[in-house]
Order: sequence, then structure tokens, then C-alpha cells
Amino acid sequence: MHIETETINAYSKRLKVEISAEELKALEEKIVRRYQRSSNIRGFRRGHAPLNIIRQRYRSMIQQDLIEETFREYYGKAIDQAGIQPVAPGNITKVDFEKIEDGLHFEMELQVEPEFELKKYKGLKVEKDVVNVTDELIEENLAHLQEQYATVKEVDEAKVGDYLFFDAQELDAGNVPVVGHKYENLEMKLGSGKFDPEIEEQLVGIKVNEKRIVTQETPPDPNDPKQEPKISRLEITAKKIEEREIPELNDDFVKNTDRRQFTI
Repeated sequence: MHIETETINAYSKRLKVEISAEELKALEEKIVRRYQRSSNIRGFRRGHAPLNIIRQRYRSMIQQDLIEETFREYYGKAIDQAGIQPVAPGNITKVDFEKIEDGLHFEMELQVEPEFELKKYKGLKVEKDVVNVTDELIEENLAHLQEQYATVKEVDEAKVGDYLFFDAQELDAGNVPVVGHKYENLEMKLGSGKFDPEIEEQLVGIKVNEKRIVTQETPPDPNDPKQEPKISRLEITAKKIEEREIPELNDDFVKNTDRRQFTI
């Protein structure tokens, strides 16, 4: 076996492998005898037909088996001889084979770990991010933890502090649905102001499965005295309302939570 190694890029190698006629003949002999043992040719006892007849009758099958057997026999040997440590199975990209007397040539590409030179690293300065932990940041994280461990109960009517799960349909000035402007599976906490304070206020008291039209007024552009306020209309369909009981910040709360969460 003769091999040549080429570098394709930093993480790929190409191996060119040549298998000699002598090496192929040894493999071919084994394959032909395997076919002979299982052959049942008229005029000969089972498994005793002459090898030349076996070669003639099973020529194409023997040739295909020889190619596959060559890969199995020399794939690993070629990689070892080249001193390559692939990170994944190789890919056969080319095969040249017509007859045993000419040998067999194949090429394969292999993925390898990239080689790199370790540059000078001693004396390098590393900047460390400094987090300014404020009282506001601490309170925000504690509030988030309380929300995570809240006790949830479904209720029929929404009040300030409850979570409303709803669909929203945009309406025109005549309260006709605007096609393509329906929004499903939305969520808001009434009174939080995170959705829209004006709309949240109008939804206090809504009940499950109730439909309620709410409005939102957008002030005119102060630089355009002729512009009038814009009134947006939404039809809200309440699907579910949750009341969440927030646990108190005390020793029991700390004991019942994962202490790893008490980091900022």
C-alpha cells in the first residue's frame, strides 16, 4: 500500500491510497473461494466448481465485493500509516479500478482537529466586568423570585394584580373587525402598566369568556396642530384569569427555594 497526504484546509486532509495488484489478488482469492463454497453449478458437486468458472459466472459481484473488501481492509491502515487522527468517519471521494493487474486507487477526505500556534499569552491583561448591585436591582430580583414561587388559582373575575389570558381583535371606527389584525394567546398583569395602563384599567372586572371593547387614545403630534387624537379600539376576549398569591420574604421562603437563585 502506498499513500499520499494532502492538506485541504486547517481542518481537512485528503488521503490518496494505492493498493497493489499483489494485495488485491490476495483479497480476491478469499472472495472467490467464498463464492465457490456456496455455489451450486450444474455438472459439479456443490462447493467444488473450478475457480475460473466461479470468476466467470460471478464476475461483476466479485468485483464489487473486492472494492468493498479493499475499503474495509485498508481504510484504517491508511489512516494509521498517515498518522492522522480524524474527528469523524472519512468520506470516499474517488475510486479508480478496472482490473486487478492495474491495482486500485481511491481517495478519501478526513476532518481533523485544526492545528494552531499558541501565541504569547503571559502578561496579557484581562478586563473584569464589575456589576453595580443596587437596592433597585436586588428588589427586582427578589420580586421575580416571589413570582416564580407564587400559588396560582383560577378565578372568574379579574381584579388589579390578576393575570389575564386573552385574545385581542382590532376594530375600526364602526367596531367592525379589521381583517388580519387578530392577536391570540396574549397575557397581561392588570395594574402592572407593562401592557398599557389605559387598557389594563378598562379590563378590571372582566369575566372569563366575556368580550369587552376597550379604547386607547394616542395624542396628536405637537408639531401638527391640525392632527386629531387617534382612537384605537380592541375587542378583548377573556380566556382565563389567574390569581397569584405571592409568598412573603421570610426564612420559610428562603428554605423552600433553590439558594443558587439568590445571586445577581
